[in-house]
Amino acid sequence: MIERIVLNVYLRTQTLFSVGTGFRRGLLGSDVIIVRDEVTGLPYIPGTTLKGIIRKIVAQIVPNSCSSVATMSIDEPLVCGVAIEEAGSLSQEICPVCRCFGTPHVPGYIIVEDAHVVDEHREHLLKLASQEAQYTHISISRFLDAVERGKLWTCEYVPVGTLFRTRILCLDPDECLKMLLVGLSLLSYEHAGRGGNLKVEKVEVIEGLNYVKRVVTELGLAELLNVQ
Repeated sequence: MIERIVLNVYLRTQTLFSVGTGFRRGLLGSDVIIVRDEVTGLPYIPGTTLKGIIRKIVAQIVPNSCSSVATMSIDEPLVCGVAIEEAGSLSQEICPVCRCFGTPHVPGYIIVEDAHVVDEHREHLLKLASQEAQYTHISISRFLDAVERGKLWTCEYVPVGTLFRTRILCLDPDECLKMLLVGLSLLSYEHAGRGGNLKVEKVEVIEGLNYVKRVVTELGLAELLNVQ
């Protein structure tokens, strides 16, 4: 029995990609600015964002699972729709997706770190940062179903083809690794951030290579996941 799996996952942007901060850059800057590393100034993808995307994919596939955690409230301790006093005591009763990816009350068995730009792409992105790589969009009225006059907005983007690397830790491979690998294999079909798409370039196994390869073969994912 293997206790944990450690993966380095390489993700490439298939389209213009943006994970916004929720703030704008000054009065005349972009309305939506991407999250950047405080030290390097380079864009990165928060681990919580990646984990949420993978979880969303898996929840649509696994039977009897929560479709999302949006209905869970910290003030009202609910786990998979069951009111309890101490959520931690029900860790074996919640749905498989919540056990693996966690809830607001129970830590999951899958940990996803922030994804940072790989070294060979850093210089290129630093040059683009000085050029303010942003695009202007129109606003659509939800009431009129038409373009709103005079309401343009701008958004920063990461270029197509940018390569990121994240580290993922799976602390219960027997229950969670299959879900994780299926989620990664389907990642390119799920929109992330502001409509961007990511594709898994390769999966570098740091711990548990033979176990991972066996599961990949069992699931028939060898052509979708480049496991090394």
